[in-house]
Amino acid sequence: MPYGRKPTQADSARGPGEIDFNALWDRAYVPVIESLGYDAVRADQDTGAMIITQMLERIYYADLVLADMTIANGNVYYEVGIRHAAKPNGCVLLAADWSQPLFDVAQLRTVRYPLANGDVDDATAQRIRDTIVPGIKALTDGQSPMFEAIKGFPSSPEPALASTMKQRMAELAAFQSAVRGVRLLPKPQRMARAQELVKKHGVPPLMASVAFALLLLLRDSVEVPDDWNKLLAFIDALPEDFRQQPELQSQRASPSRRRGTCAKRSSNSRSCWRRRVRRPSALGCWAADTSGSTAIQRSRSRSGNFLTGRSIATSVAWTSISTTTTARRICRACIARAMARMI
Repeated sequence: MPYGRKPTQADSARGPGEIDFNALWDRAYVPVIESLGYDAVRADQDTGAMIITQMLERIYYADLVLADMTIANGNVYYEVGIRHAAKPNGCVLLAADWSQPLFDVAQLRTVRYPLANGDVDDATAQRIRDTIVPGIKALTDGQSPMFEAIKGFPSSPEPALASTMKQRMAELAAFQSAVRGVRLLPKPQRMARAQELVKKHGVPPLMASVAFALLLLLRDSVEVPDDWNKLLAFIDALPEDFRQQPELQSQRASPSRRRGTCAKRSSNSRSCWRRRVRRPSALGCWAADTSGSTAIQRSRSRSGNFLTGRSIATSVAWTSISTTTTARRICRACIARAMARMI
């Protein structure tokens, strides 16, 4: 766990901008650890004076390791990997319910807890304690991913599995070579070749690494607007557990935004519509309600752009992103998206 206050890089609508990890440890973790019958030792309190062998000893001999994965921390990831390989159980991952761990870590069982207040006041700490106690109890005896994936690990792994893995690695090397070949092509030629790889390698059973490599290849091969539909079709055809991964969802959202898909309105509402309008450069970026009164005025300064004015409350608004782009008339369902794009 980090020491002191650390930024989270979280969207303000999802979680706090920073967390007081000292308060999280003192008010939430320590009472829980002690109530479960363990001595609470915070790994980062003396890391400056601790050599690598001492750190390895602690990880190996600890009866229980709790790893907070709320923010990306290379030391924590490294130590979790060591514990997973060293012991068959006794390692529990925890994270705030809004955090988005990296792809590999996101696939591991994790105890999620509510953390709306980064200062971790008494009420927040109580909610965290109430949430993580049953989760820790449930996962303490859970098997390490290494021991679960490799039968007989570490002393006597099955020889047949080693042979199978060598074959898989050879196939994966050939696949990655084909991907590199597509990336070296001129961009107008990439999408057709990328789709050939999808037909050959993108069928079940499908390894996560292959699926993600194909997704990135399709994304980087987009040349015309219709290519985004091919990327979306590939994502939608993936198994459900793949599609639920945060990185896959992020990639799924990106082409949807780029295609400019208008949000669906209720069945009794009129469809969204757009028309192109040119604006003089002197107007800059602006938005106004249907009565013509200015709702938002973007001003320019040396330090960048900033917005002033009142919020849009009408059902229809005009937006002009720049003097060379399209001004759109958009429905209420799209106002939030347009505002985010302007800011």
